Amino acid sequence: MGEEDDVIASHSQLHVKPFSDLVSGEEINDSPIEEVRLTVPITDDTTLPCLTFRTWVLGIASCIILSYANKFFGFRANPLFVSSVTAQIAVVPIGKLMAATLPTRQYTVPFTSWSFTLNPGPFNLKENVLITMFASCGSGGVYADHIIISVKAYYHQGLKFAAAFFLVLTLKSIFSNTCIPEALPSVGPVFRIPILKK
Repeated sequence: MGEEDDVIASHSQLHVKPFSDLVSGEEINDSPIEEVRLTVPITDDTTLPCLTFRTWVLGIASCIILSYANKFFGFRANPLFVSSVTAQIAVVPIGKLMAATLPTRQYTVPFTSWSFTLNPGPFNLKENVLITMFASCGSGGVYADHIIISVKAYYHQGLKFAAAFFLVLTLKSIFSNTCIPEALPSVGPVFRIPILKK
C-alpha cells in the first residue's frame, strides 16, 4: 500500500500548478522548454508599433522577391526553395537602417484627424514577425501556374488573361479554403447564382 500511495501522490503533484503560476485567476501559458521561457516573453508589450511603414514596405517587397525567386529557381533541374526564414533574417539590418534614416515627422491625412509617421521608433520584434508573415505568403506558389506554363510550353497555346486569372483565382480559393463572397463582401452578390422562378 505504501508504494501505491507514493505513486498516486507523485502523480497528483504533476498536475498541481503552484500559486506563482496563477495571475488574477488565470493560468500563465508558459512553454515547458527552458530555452523558450528564457528567450520569449509571456506578456505582450502593447506600446510596440506593428503596422508601420517599414512593415508594409519590407513585407510587400519580401513577398514579391520570394515569390519571384522561388518561381525562377523552380524551373531548374534541381529546384531551389527560398524560405521565409531568409527574409526574416535579411530584413533585420534593413529595418534597423530604415529606423536610423527615415524621418520622424508626423504626417496628417487630409480632412481627417488621423496622423502617422514613417519612423515610429526602433525596429522591433512585432514588425519582424509581420514581415515574415508577408514573406511566407510569397514563398509558397500558386498551384495553377503549372497548368498555365504547361499549356504554353508543351501545347504551344496561350491562355487569355481572363481565363488564366479565373483559373488561378478558382484554384487558390479552393485550396486555401476561402470563399470569394466572404473575402470580398462588397462584391459578394455579384457572384451569387440567380434562382430561377417557376
